[in-house]
Amino acid sequence: MWILVALASTVCFAGVSILDKYVLDRRLPSVVSFYAWVTLKDIVYVVILLGVTGIPWEGPGDKLLIAFLSGLSLGAGFVCMFLGLKLEEASRAVAVTAVYPVYVALLAVAFLGESVNLVQWGAILLIVFGAMQVSLRGGSGQILPRLSRGLPFLLATGIGEGVGFFAIKYAMDGLSLWTAIAFQQMGLLLAFGLVSRPRAWRELAQILRNRKFLLLMVSGEGALPFLAIALSLWAVSLGPVSLVAALLATRPLAVFAGSSILSRKQWRIMEESLSPASLASKAISITMIVVGAGTLGLY
Repeated sequence: MWILVALASTVCFAGVSILDKYVLDRRLPSVVSFYAWVTLKDIVYVVILLGVTGIPWEGPGDKLLIAFLSGLSLGAGFVCMFLGLKLEEASRAVAVTAVYPVYVALLAVAFLGESVNLVQWGAILLIVFGAMQVSLRGGSGQILPRLSRGLPFLLATGIGEGVGFFAIKYAMDGLSLWTAIAFQQMGLLLAFGLVSRPRAWRELAQILRNRKFLLLMVSGEGALPFLAIALSLWAVSLGPVSLVAALLATRPLAVFAGSSILSRKQWRIMEESLSPASLASKAISITMIVVGAGTLGLY
């Protein structure tokens, strides 16, 4: 059962990533207007979560603060992710952001005294090589490939996610699951709120007057991420966390498959390169990243 739930969560997360790219490229006038949308969405999430769990007036202050800082780190990473997603193909962008398990492992070694065995070091190198390979692009008349423009933002995303997941792991020792998530969402809310300029809110208000687009944003950018998170937590409650994490790490493969299909002539929803060389390069690189991330989760 947990395998099906984890795979369903992976598909939902992949759908969110593809929809993010579509909305950023085709529907919203700027990236900052998307930041305004995420801020609005996080307000709803926080209200719902605190309405269900209640405000922990007597909760451990240090754990609540760390959960909040975890969200702030994730938020900073996601701000960079949307910038990178705007500049890069969805399949490449999601693959590079999947390096965050490397940062989690290194932080665990540095601050928790955990050790990394030879298999894990091999997995880390596999992820790094895969991320660098998928970031290389060939240009017309170029002898050597060049790194993509979005790479710095996407690597920063991995750092933000790594620190965020590392911090929430510590905070969870003294908090309930949903309380930790609520305070983490508060940190996300602050991060996106700080970069949501007044112009972004005006742009968002104007474009949300379109009822079809409003429905797309509420269902796809509002409900689908929450469903993906809920499914992943359900999978963790049903099965071994290491195996669940390994399955969730296959998201780049799902994004690669979905975005490639939606880039075909009969769809033209995405604009991924479908040349044999590009597809082969991305498939090899993404497989390296997925295998490496899965190995870190298993070991």
